[in-house]
Amino acid sequence: DFVMIRLGSRGYDSGVVELDDNFEANLTNALAAGIDVGIYFHSQAVTVEEAAEEGAYVAAQLVGKEIAYPVVFEMEEIINDSARTDHLNQNSRTDIVKTFLSTVQAAGYTPMIYGNKQWLIEQIELDELVGYDVWLAQPGDLPDYPYGFQMWQYAMDGKINGIADRVDFTISFVDYAAR
Repeated sequence: DFVMIRLGSRGYDSGVVELDDNFEANLTNALAAGIDVGIYFHSQAVTVEEAAEEGAYVAAQLVGKEIAYPVVFEMEEIINDSARTDHLNQNSRTDIVKTFLSTVQAAGYTPMIYGNKQWLIEQIELDELVGYDVWLAQPGDLPDYPYGFQMWQYAMDGKINGIADRVDFTISFVDYAAR
């Protein structure tokens, strides 16, 4: 019914913002197939200024493109390496998330936060982000996240004909295209 496409990221070591090499092709092919599209951006912002830069960058890349599903902020923990965001506390990270989301919302897109249960509960102040939709990453049969969420990534090893690599499966409890 829909696809969430990675638009780009900020390097966890370099801090350089880059467009995903496959973004344009993935977007073009999804839209040509009649599939509704949302996008996500992997943030490594360490200041609200960098978060605003990321949000503006994402919005600029989306001008004139059909985006029916949310524009998502993703900031996952980097495993087995150090990252520029390792020193952030909950308050700083929350301010960064809020800045990115408000920037893409001001550009006319539906903002959303992505994270696993641990990250959402421990790494940000959820009470400061009330009103923003959540995309929960919790593989399995039944999530035990204690708060509301609008999308659920329930598998990270799915298979779809025509795609060589394994893919993540997500269900949306909101039909964003109908909004």
